[in-house]
Amino acid sequence: MTTPVGCGFLIHTKILPHFKNVSFYQITSTTVFKFTETLLCTRGENKGKPLSTARKVNILIPLRAIWNDACDHYRWVLKSPFDNLRKRLPKTEKKEHKVIRFDEWLRFLEHLEEYYRPIAEVMILTGMIPSEMGGLRKEDIEGDYINVKSSYVLGEDKKSLKTAFRKRQVFITRAIRERLDTILNRSSSPHVFTMEDGKRFNSSRFCKVWKKGVDAGGITPVTSYSARHSFAAWSLIIGINPLRLVKLMGHASKQMVYEVYGNYVEGLEEDGERIFEYMGRDFVIPQKSKSPVPYGYRTGDSLGSSALTA
Repeated sequence: MTTPVGCGFLIHTKILPHFKNVSFYQITSTTVFKFTETLLCTRGENKGKPLSTARKVNILIPLRAIWNDACDHYRWVLKSPFDNLRKRLPKTEKKEHKVIRFDEWLRFLEHLEEYYRPIAEVMILTGMIPSEMGGLRKEDIEGDYINVKSSYVLGEDKKSLKTAFRKRQVFITRAIRERLDTILNRSSSPHVFTMEDGKRFNSSRFCKVWKKGVDAGGITPVTSYSARHSFAAWSLIIGINPLRLVKLMGHASKQMVYEVYGNYVEGLEEDGERIFEYMGRDFVIPQKSKSPVPYGYRTGDSLGSSALTA
């Protein structure tokens, strides 16, 4: 039987401890459902609380693959314990990730540990998430572009991203280059981003550092993932074409841009000019553009502050 690529960690830490003494015949929809009820958060502020339904379903992916592979190999005719399982799992509300106002961002940076400031800034200037940053190697930076093509989570390298669309190129603007130079010049690691002790960038440890900065700055509680949502909202507020933002974010369609990032953020339009200056003219105006569009002028398919109110 084959092991699903990138699932070894889940198999050894979640699945085997529960199912190692259980035969395939004993694995029913009831036993699988009971297994999902044992899945709890192991760290962070939600430690001890049930995992989200989406996370439970993801953990079941390697178990389902092993089940299907075994049935195919041995030609077993068994009812799949995974049929209609999702309907039995509780519905969980999606977390609403907050967009960071510019003043709060500056206050947060002021109180964030100095070593991690350029790392946090690269996040909000590119829309990259911690796991993508952990997977980024120096060889992935070629000329004026960052090639986002892998991720790193909980000690497990992933050769592919969450979706194929997440694989993308990020143009290195002057603002990004300035932060990257600081980051690259201080480390001999093959990885671009590292923790202060020189070890590979770890999203769990970084989240703790991030939270300290948020608490010390006294700003609205936001997670490190909020930097990605802020990147999108900031891009829209300064007039980035939604179709271009789709590529920058690594999404499959413009629908995500409108549904998730297009929500109105009270007062964000007031930050537009400073966001423009912070992200840089070379971000707003794509390379080789024949008709540059300065901040404050909207073209037909651009989402300005007015579109955020829709």
